[in-house]
Amino acid sequence: MKPLRESVSHAQVVTFSTTNVRQEKTSTKPQKNSLNIRSIGKIASTLFLLLLFLGNNWALQAQETYDLTICGVDVTSANCNNLSVIDGVEGSVTYDNATKTLTLQTSVIQGTNGIKSNIEGLIIKIEGSANWIDITSGSAAAIEVTESTEISGSSEYCKLDVNSFIYLNGMATYNASLKIKDCEIDIDDNKYGIAGDDGEVDEFLTIENATVKIDGNTEGSIVDIAGLTLTNCEITSPEGAVFDEDEHALVDASGNIIKSQVTIVPIEIYDLKICGVQVTSANCNDLSVIDGVEGTVTYDNWTNTLTLDGATISVTATNIIGINNYIDGLIINLQNANTVNTNNTFSSITLSQPTEISGTGALTTNSYIYLNGYSSSNASLKIKDCSIEINDDRWGLVGEDGENNELVTIENATVKATGTEEGSIRDLAGLTLTNCEITSPEGAVFDESQHAVVDANGDIITEQIVIKPAGSFETYDLQICGVDVDETNCNDLSVIDGVSGTVTYDNATKTLTLDGATINSAKIGITSNIDGLVIKLQNDNTVNSSSTLPSIAFTQPTEISGTGTLTTNSYIYIDGASTENASLKIKDCTIEVNDDFFGITGADGEVGESLTIENATVKATGSSVGSICDIASLTLVNCEITSPEGAVFDESQHAVVDANGDIITEQIVIEPTVSIPEISMNDILVYPNPTADILNIDAPSNELRVEIFNTIGQNILEISNSSSIDINPLPQGTYIVKIYKKDKISVSKIIKK
Repeated sequence: MKPLRESVSHAQVVTFSTTNVRQEKTSTKPQKNSLNIRSIGKIASTLFLLLLFLGNNWALQAQETYDLTICGVDVTSANCNNLSVIDGVEGSVTYDNATKTLTLQTSVIQGTNGIKSNIEGLIIKIEGSANWIDITSGSAAAIEVTESTEISGSSEYCKLDVNSFIYLNGMATYNASLKIKDCEIDIDDNKYGIAGDDGEVDEFLTIENATVKIDGNTEGSIVDIAGLTLTNCEITSPEGAVFDEDEHALVDASGNIIKSQVTIVPIEIYDLKICGVQVTSANCNDLSVIDGVEGTVTYDNWTNTLTLDGATISVTATNIIGINNYIDGLIINLQNANTVNTNNTFSSITLSQPTEISGTGALTTNSYIYLNGYSSSNASLKIKDCSIEINDDRWGLVGEDGENNELVTIENATVKATGTEEGSIRDLAGLTLTNCEITSPEGAVFDESQHAVVDANGDIITEQIVIKPAGSFETYDLQICGVDVDETNCNDLSVIDGVSGTVTYDNATKTLTLDGATINSAKIGITSNIDGLVIKLQNDNTVNSSSTLPSIAFTQPTEISGTGTLTTNSYIYIDGASTENASLKIKDCTIEVNDDFFGITGADGEVGESLTIENATVKATGSSVGSICDIASLTLVNCEITSPEGAVFDESQHAVVDANGDIITEQIVIEPTVSIPEISMNDILVYPNPTADILNIDAPSNELRVEIFNTIGQNILEISNSSSIDINPLPQGTYIVKIYKKDKISVSKIIKK
């Protein structure tokens, strides 16, 4: 039970009644020349006492007493200009009744009572960082209010420390509300922090742009109030703390009233928007909470650094910018691959202050990067040590008009910019290349008079402009014997140690050609992260690696095809552990894989590691773990498993298994469907096709053997000496029908409806 509000006493005005001055009788006898001296003295003395008494009475009646006490003493018109006359008050404490403002400036209020107010609209103004209210004994509140009150600061840093609670006395009135604004308050009490009476009588607490630390050790830190409003503020601790209207209190994540320290701090607003949303101290540590933002996006205000790490920023609304910056000195730090896309009506990135884009990563945008010289004359950009690609129908990298210091510096970075209608790099005041050069189009230069990059004819370039570090070259997501394939070696990869024969890579077609090649490596022979890589085999080829590493590994869809052959001494790895997009097609060629552990394998068969073999011969041996294992699916197109007999792909085990269901570790042979002379179609007819139930075979003789296979080579039905077959139990799909007659075979494809 909180203490009842003590009545604020009023100074008792003492009134006095004047006594009648006794009038001396004068003699009827005529006096000589003048009054009696004694009589004159009495009259004068009496008049003096009367005037003195009336003056004191008027002074007492003129003194005003306010509905405010400090340390239990009334604040009046007599003491309000210097309340340090009150015992327990030190420093500068004043009250201005005209503005209803009690000012505490570097002050101490110490006693059994603190500040009590019945004044509607009282403002307690905190000045300076050292103000203290110390309740020395009893259970009195440090501050008690019965009417709406504001505690606020008047300078950059204003702080008040109290060792007892702040009480919104809703028992006395229905108007005991409190706003804490633009200051810092630390409250530490054995029972309460900030408390109302019961939370049922409009005891509202508002905290605006203020720092409040509250510790109510036994009863609650913020309790018994009707409502809590945070304006430009957030609760930073305890984590998960919220105001519960039913409890009339601040509670933790479990719904328990918080009795430990509660910290509320101002939300700092930064001059930066992502997808149109303001970056603040509340969201800066994880900007992926913003709609349209994925991956790691953070902002550190201390270093002015916006970090994009594997991030995607996508804007779908019109007239919204992906990244909009007004921070002077912002650094956009790129890590890994990042994308900023808009709906093309506005820029992907707009910069109104000096900005740097740097890091070891890359950035791709589908709309222009804009140096906003319209809003300021200080919009400059440095691109350093990273890769940026800009693609837009109008502009690529653009300023306002090139007349407002829209300066761009590119240092040791790769920039590709395309603006197909208006210009790829234009409307800039200057372009500085540090350890960089324009490599494409040939002859392109920056023209200061046109504020743009122009071609040899002086026309503003609208095709892609490529700027690269001087002497640099493009590196592809492909390694041979652990060495990067790049534009300097791709035309003859036999320059790499361990490579002989003809090995080339064409990035335009994403084709790695092996022609009579041998690759011997202590590392992985061929490693690819290229989506859509084609390994083209010509003649006989060999890829060998360390026995513990794969001969070939890839994380993206890959095809091995051609008219040649490939032999490896280690496994082929469909790397589903790194991505969910690793698949392999083997087509029109011959491959033999021999390894002590695996043959052709995925990571676990759970992440899309599909294997398709089309019109190819594949021999795979994984002698201890599995010859074809850990893949999500196996599709055979115009192929069949010819050895071991009875081998099939088992989806549940993600592997090719034998007739007993065991994963095969001996050599598995997959070959194109054998071509055997067919019986003339005039002699044999399979109908109807498609069919839902009965398949008829019309032949000169019933001495036939019929086998039906699914598309992955499983023999699912076999019958002899019958002219009709019931296929109704079979699932819908495509099947291969083989009809045997002595040394001949007829092969037909049917569709089960």
